[in-house]
Amino acid sequence: DVWAGLAGVLHRPRFSLELHAHPVALLTRQMGACLSTGCGMTTILACLLLGSRCNVGKLQASFAFFPPSPPSYSYQDAGDGTGTIKFVEAELQEAADTLLKECPSIKCHARRLITPTGQSVCVNHFDHAASSGITLLWSHGNAEDLGHVFFVCAQLAERLGVSIVAYDYEGYGLSSGRPFEKSLCADILCVYEYLIE
Repeated sequence: DVWAGLAGVLHRPRFSLELHAHPVALLTRQMGACLSTGCGMTTILACLLLGSRCNVGKLQASFAFFPPSPPSYSYQDAGDGTGTIKFVEAELQEAADTLLKECPSIKCHARRLITPTGQSVCVNHFDHAASSGITLLWSHGNAEDLGHVFFVCAQLAERLGVSIVAYDYEGYGLSSGRPFEKSLCADILCVYEYLIE
């Protein structure tokens, strides 16, 4: 009998199985008991680790990083090493154009930087005409990209009278690669070096 065999496999000395109970009830009860003793959680973690081909960094990244898909913007290259960010949604693009007209001291341009790992990272520079050389380096939150922080950065630059440079991590927005902890550090260092040049 399959259920009797299953009962024998799942049986733990502390827990008794009722062989005449419904099979799903038996399984649920045993899984609950197994989870409370820790072996179920260990099994789940082992399965997740195997699913990521035993790469702990890949498993960690799958829980830690949630890049928006699809990106909220596109990148239009101007041909001189810079470009502009255009929103995918027409209403947002119209709002961005209106905002930049209302903030004449802010000039917005984008570019792609190449990181030491060879990946392309998108950067959006909100250049304030009277910033006195002060520039904030903006790292957005999880599940966001440059499009999501565009309005916050533009308004913050205008109100504080500073320039702001925002960037997308690898794997976010139109930046290439995949997000990992090490790549985040490489990304911010690449943007920082761009700022001090």
